Order: sequence, then C-alpha cells, then structure tokens
Amino acid sequence: MSQNTKAIIGVMIIVFIIGGCIYFWQKNKTSRTLLAPEIEQLKMTPEVAESEIEWLTYRNDELNYSIKYPANWRYVDNQKSTDPALINWVYFRRQNEKGNKGFDFVSLRIYTEKSPEFLEQSQQPEARVIEVHEKFYVLNYMANNHIEETKNIFDQMIKSLKINR
Repeated sequence: MSQNTKAIIGVMIIVFIIGGCIYFWQKNKTSRTLLAPEIEQLKMTPEVAESEIEWLTYRNDELNYSIKYPANWRYVDNQKSTDPALINWVYFRRQNEKGNKGFDFVSLRIYTEKSPEFLEQSQQPEARVIEVHEKFYVLNYMANNHIEETKNIFDQMIKSLKINR
C-alpha cells in the first residue's frame, strides 16, 4: 500500500471519528442537566420580574423539596404513571381564562433512575434535568397562551427549587 493511500485512509478514519462525536453530541444536547450552582445563575427576565408576581410555595415533606409557583396558578399533585422509577409528579397550571387555546403549565417529575419515560420526558425541547441525591428532577413547560410569560415563570420556578437531604 502506498503512502498516499495510507494517508487518505488515516484522514478518513479521523473524519469518521470526529463526525461520530459531533453526531452524538448533537443528539444528546437536547436535554440539559443542571447542577445546583447553575440554578442560581438563572436570571430573572424583565418581562416578569419576581416582584410583579405573588408567589406561593409548594412543599413535599416526604421527598424534602419545595418550589415556588405563581399565586394565580393551581397545582395538581401525585399524578399517576406506570413507570416505577417515577416517584413524584406534580404540575402547576395557569387558571383557565376565557378564550384560551388550552392551558399553560409547568411540570415537575422526580425519577429514581433513567427509565424510558425519564428519557422521553428529559428529551423534550424545554426540559431541564437536575440530578440531586441520586434522584432526577425533570422540569418542563407548555405554553399555549402566554408563551413568554410562562417561559419566564418556568425559569423562575427552576431557580426557586430547593432540595434538602
């Protein structure tokens, strides 16, 4: 085999390896795991400053966490699932308003392992995953009416999440 052929094969192998790495990086970047210090770095946006919203605190004493949510929203706790890895599911939703096209909500699910349902939920475009004390907290939101405001509330709710041992 000539030197040119060896060089071409070597370059092709390197390109293949780099291409594979880029593919897996792109495929896995849709879900972002936040660490506790990163939560503190989330900024409040000027459109919905915390001082403009009255907040209530949802507490789960069994799992030792709390999260703030807007006072004009409601929560629904202990949603059911067939996934044994899901140990808690609560969602917070805006009160229905006349003329809405559905409702806006923020969902918090807690898993004990990376089950198929966890992988599906964590791959949602807006999902944030926080891993603390061997549990995976998956937060996501859906906005049908107040898109920017709901996204801002979602960011603030992530920042307000307190997980105790």
